[in-house]
This record gives sequence, C-alpha cells and structure tokens, in this order.
Amino acid sequence: MSNPPDATATGPRPSVAVVGAGRVGGALARLLAGRGYAITDVVSRTAAGARAGAAFVGGGRPASLRSLRRIAADVILVSVPDDAIAAVADRLASLGPPAGAVALHTSGARDAAELAPLRAAGAAVGSMHPLQSFPTPELALRLVEGSVFALEGDPAAIEVGVRIARDLGGRPVLLRPGAKALYHGAAVLASGGVTALLDMSLGALVRAGLSREEALRALMPLVQGTVSNVSRVDTAGALTGPFERGDEGTIARNRAALADLDARVAAVYDLLGERGRELSREAGVGRRKRSADT
Repeated sequence: MSNPPDATATGPRPSVAVVGAGRVGGALARLLAGRGYAITDVVSRTAAGARAGAAFVGGGRPASLRSLRRIAADVILVSVPDDAIAAVADRLASLGPPAGAVALHTSGARDAAELAPLRAAGAAVGSMHPLQSFPTPELALRLVEGSVFALEGDPAAIEVGVRIARDLGGRPVLLRPGAKALYHGAAVLASGGVTALLDMSLGALVRAGLSREEALRALMPLVQGTVSNVSRVDTAGALTGPFERGDEGTIARNRAALADLDARVAAVYDLLGERGRELSREAGVGRRKRSADT
C-alpha cells in the first residue's frame, strides 16, 4: 500500500446515492450526510429495507433495486455482498449513470473490475474499503474516523475516494493493481483470524478452571498490551514468551496440554510457534546490527 498524492479537494461536495444501506453503506452515507454530502437515493434489495436505510441515513429517496428507475448522483456507492456486486452494477448500468459519475464499491476482497458494466456505461469505477470491523451500523459510526480506506481503480474514482476518506476522518491508501485478494487476506488474519485465535485461548482458560467471563477479563489486558507493544516496536520487537526465549521445555509442555484439549489448537500453536521463532531470530539480527553500528 502507498499514500495517495497530497491534494486538497476544492468545490462543492458531490451528491451520493448509496446502494446497500447496511452496516457499511448505511454508516458511510449517514456520516457523509453529516459532512455536507447530499444523499440522493438509498437503494436496497427490498422496499422495506430501503425505507429502513433512509431512516437510518437521515435522508435520500428510498427505493428497491427492482423498482429503481434512475440514479441521480455524482457518486454511486455500492455496498452489497461481494457476490452481488457485478449483478447490481449491471442493473445500475442499465439505468444510464449520469455523465461524469463515479461508482465506488466497498468490498475489501473484490476490485474495481466488478463494476465493469458501469465503466462501460461511462462511469469511472473503483473500490474504497474501510479497513475496520463493523458489527453493527451504530458501532460503525464511531469506528470510521481514523480507519484506513484502501483504494484502487480508475484515477477519477480514486480521486473521489481520497476526498471521501479524508472528509470522514479516514486515512486513504492506494493498493497496487491486482492486490485486493492479498490485502483482504491480510485483513482477515488480523480481524477474524485474531478473533478465532482468542476463542481458542478462551477455551483453554475455561478448561484450566476459569469461567468464560473470567477468562475474557483475564485476556483483554494481555491482548491490549500486546497490540500496544506492536504499535510501538513492530512485531519482532514486541514478541515475548517461550518462543522468543527459546524455552523448548515449556513449549513442549504447552503443546501437549493444548493437544489434549484439541488437536487443531495444538496445530495452530505449532504454526504460530514456527513464525515466533523466525521473529525471534529477526529481532536478534536487528539487535546485533544496532550494537555493531554504535
């Protein structure tokens, strides 16, 4: 990822139509409305969903995708499930997007090519993915500011995406072409992967005698401290524990206990341990280099 060119947007804010006003689309539209963007349309799969979305956003004409007859906005924000993006783009293209329109989808895994029908109809297309976990639209409203927005696509679409991201208090970054799957895989490891890993840890603590609530309270300071350390000194510098110390006896006992709990947990322990040893070696090389330079 790289930083976009430093440019200050001028002129009036573009109007926005949101297609898919759920957790991501609804939150982005509501925040944009609060920052002076006119929300023209709120489109959902059903009329009831569109009405609920417009009520949450606080404006916009509600319409189901089937009943929609035109799309009147400078920016078309498509925030639907990944597998539905291409079909939605085809439907929107059949309506004839306004001249000079920009279409952005919010998928983390798919790239701008999903919007090819809209590009063929004359729109500039791109993807704009907020790198954050949004369990509900309400929580999303508080989590957008400060988040990275990953962008790729046509230059005109990227320019609009950069402006939107900055207006929402986000940090726009540019992905290299063809990197969306790799980018999203990395995000899954850091979010869903960490959540699954923590669930394994909680299960082990419950087997050790803690209640689920006690285990959760016990782990949170450790997890938060670890994340804070990584933010300060990167992963190699933040590594602690038996893999960093090379304490093979402790590693073997831990693994045996985890294997007794669940062979899959022990396998994850082995994989993470392999990477932990590599990080420890990298940290040692770094320390030796710094010592030689002083």
